Amino acid sequence: MGLKIGAYEKFSLILIKVLSPLHIGVGRVVGIVDLPIARNGLGLPVIPASSLKGALRKCFDEENAKIIFGPGPVEKEQYAGAIAVLDGYLLAIPARSLRGVWILATSNLLLRRFERLTRIVDARELISESLWKKMEQLKEGQILVSSKKKLSFGDPPTILLDEEFKLEPVECQELEKVASLLGFEDPWRLVVIHDDILRPLVERSILRRARIRLKPKTKTVETGALWTEEELPIETLFITCFLYSKARTPSQGKRLNADDIKKLVEDELFNKRKGYVIFGGHETVGRGLVKMNILPLR
Repeated sequence: MGLKIGAYEKFSLILIKVLSPLHIGVGRVVGIVDLPIARNGLGLPVIPASSLKGALRKCFDEENAKIIFGPGPVEKEQYAGAIAVLDGYLLAIPARSLRGVWILATSNLLLRRFERLTRIVDARELISESLWKKMEQLKEGQILVSSKKKLSFGDPPTILLDEEFKLEPVECQELEKVASLLGFEDPWRLVVIHDDILRPLVERSILRRARIRLKPKTKTVETGALWTEEELPIETLFITCFLYSKARTPSQGKRLNADDIKKLVEDELFNKRKGYVIFGGHETVGRGLVKMNILPLR
């Protein structure tokens, strides 16, 4: 008998890659930034499950949307949907590099969270014990890389990120293998930084954009229509999981098992749409385009 978590019997492990600046906000707040992005309790970017589920529902026709996600808020009939979606957890974020232009930074904390998610759904382990050991031994002023030559400069070799973090590279070829398994186009760009500099590096990498609203007729700025908002940069990576159960739609006369639901979801999202979805706000100005990929569970 296969893995089962409550009513859920099938799973998809999903890697989300940001293709255009992404703003999933929390509404207007009083602070330096008027419209900040969503963050978790540790202050790290997150894609709330409700935002993921809402965007995904729009990808399906009305009938299948009801089967997969359950009835809408105005529907009289009430029953549970056949899919659960976890929050999108940050896996890696791009940072400027003095050499190599940019890198994708992750850390022990982010990879441990990723590992726990893979264990929950009984997925294959991508990170070896020797690599975990090297990450745990990493000091605050060091950075784990697969190739010193591509990113470092000077003697002794140094890597400079976001014009602020000057780090000593520690070479580890195993890191490139992990990046390749995750489908990275340039595996050497994946680096591991110490947890203590993760949050400040993330804050330096987040985009903060000033925007204005123009009067339709005169094309001049409306009074009080200036605001700032945060966006996650292109290439940011998140990880999430879809959990599938049997469909419970008594009035529609359909009886689908978890395999049927999984196939229905994956056919629509990953075959027909090739994994391309728009999340968050401001899609009319080119924001929120992402590419989702299914990671192997075995």
